[in-house]
Amino acid sequence: MYAPRVFISILCVLVVFALASFFISGSVYTAFIHTLLCAVIIQVGYFVGIVYLVHREKLAGSRGRTDTAVAARSREVSNIPSEVTSHLPARDI
Repeated sequence: MYAPRVFISILCVLVVFALASFFISGSVYTAFIHTLLCAVIIQVGYFVGIVYLVHREKLAGSRGRTDTAVAARSREVSNIPSEVTSHLPARDI
């Protein structure tokens, strides 16, 4: 995930949510409080998502499924020198 894109997306969502909340409630205070709660919920969701991705990567690394391990295994199986495989396009095996 590209961090600036995520932050800009979150900001856009919060602005749209604030406007919708204002038009629904008619109160700036209520719209502000709802938008603040929405921001907290989005941040908690983002944090949980990042923790999940890190945990999944850690499990994949402990099982030997890292990209380098897959590349090394594919070179062993195919008997192609590593100089050649470094220029090949990546794809699922």
